[in-house]
Amino acid sequence: MIDHDQRFKTILSLFLGEFFEVFLPDLYEDFDFTHVEFLTNESFPDPTEGERLILDLVAKIRLRDGSGDEIAIIHVEIESKDSVVPLRSRMWKYWATLRIRYDCEVIPIAFFIHVGNDGIGVDVYEEGRGAVQTLTFRCRYVGLPGLNASDYRDGPSVFAAALSVLMRQPRAERPANTIAVVQRVLQSPLTEEQRHLLLGCAIAYGPDDDQRQETDRLIQQAVREKQMTLPVDFYTEWKDFFREQGRQEGREALIEVLTSQLSQRFGSLPPSVRERISKMSFEELKTRVVNPTTIDSLDEFERE
Repeated sequence: MIDHDQRFKTILSLFLGEFFEVFLPDLYEDFDFTHVEFLTNESFPDPTEGERLILDLVAKIRLRDGSGDEIAIIHVEIESKDSVVPLRSRMWKYWATLRIRYDCEVIPIAFFIHVGNDGIGVDVYEEGRGAVQTLTFRCRYVGLPGLNASDYRDGPSVFAAALSVLMRQPRAERPANTIAVVQRVLQSPLTEEQRHLLLGCAIAYGPDDDQRQETDRLIQQAVREKQMTLPVDFYTEWKDFFREQGRQEGREALIEVLTSQLSQRFGSLPPSVRERISKMSFEELKTRVVNPTTIDSLDEFERE
């Protein structure tokens, strides 16, 4: 399963200045992006879950218009869910915690992978009753699906071009657009880490699931016709990614099938059995699904 948060946390850490320059240009000139300190262990207590939530990206940055000592805190929260509602109150709570902790200006930004809204805008969280509005909290957001891919794919920023695979575009054009992004990344002057991450972004989010074979064919064709030269490790990763994605999706399907088979035979399954199923390997799941009658009891199943 793709760890969206970690992938984009790393990408945004490497391209933070470019992120502001492309998507939040009105703020870009306010900050000195040559003096950024990433605060990697920022957490927030969550009493309802009894744990501490780790904030995605928090950076201490120097202001350009100050004496050189003034700082601000940039907080970017990456949201891969298909709704903005759960994040609204959390962003306010995060902002309040950071504001108290650092006693300086805090810039909250929500980064949506699957929610577009207006592409770039301001989201509002309010609390109050009747005529009294107790709280109004505004948070900037960038919703990639709300932006036009063509506006960024061919623009000056290769970082934005890589993110364009998540933006609005005709579905039929996704494989060809993915190839264009891959070529763009390969031809750009990037560090090895930057290139690896942006290529990975194109692989993971460019084609839809049923377009992977077509995308792979186009890449092989471009290589044969010498329109692009792929690093060996990248082509291996591309193939491995599609293979692993298919395997993971197959494993999840097998978990559902085996759970259903055991439920039909033995009734409601205890949590321990469900946990045992969730930890089984792909090959073990295949064997069990094909021969479910070899399981005589749930106790025996758990002991194996």
